[in-house]
Amino acid sequence: MICGEVDKAYIAGCLDCDGCIQITRRKRRGTGVQYNLDTTISNTSITLMDYLKQMIPQAGWYEDNRGKTKNTCYSFCLTGKGAYKLLIDILPYIKAKKKQAALGIAFAEIKGFNQGVPIPESTNKTLQILYEAMRELKVSEPKGGVVS
Repeated sequence: MICGEVDKAYIAGCLDCDGCIQITRRKRRGTGVQYNLDTTISNTSITLMDYLKQMIPQAGWYEDNRGKTKNTCYSFCLTGKGAYKLLIDILPYIKAKKKQAALGIAFAEIKGFNQGVPIPESTNKTLQILYEAMRELKVSEPKGGVVS
């Protein structure tokens, strides 16, 4: 996915500072609950978004000017297998969100990437546990401070 080690480290820093690693849950009529892995980096720099698009062209991105500032906020997004591959590539360089990244990788490896294939109930229960663990990490992580 990402070629150079410096680029991997830079993108890891962007994700640590301006990014989000999350497991999302959606209830679907007739099919139960669906879980997915998402990564997002949001920033007001179009230069940063152009760099990320160059490094990871398969990612999606959008702009949002609904905020309280005059600056447009750009968001760079990867879901599912793309998010998994990104996390695998940059894991050695992630500092602040290493636990979330490891949990996201474990989630993706358990869920797999077979679209449309029903997930066994036992796997769904495991995904629910990982979803809750990710939510707990987001609540319990201290804000600010020094990262070792």
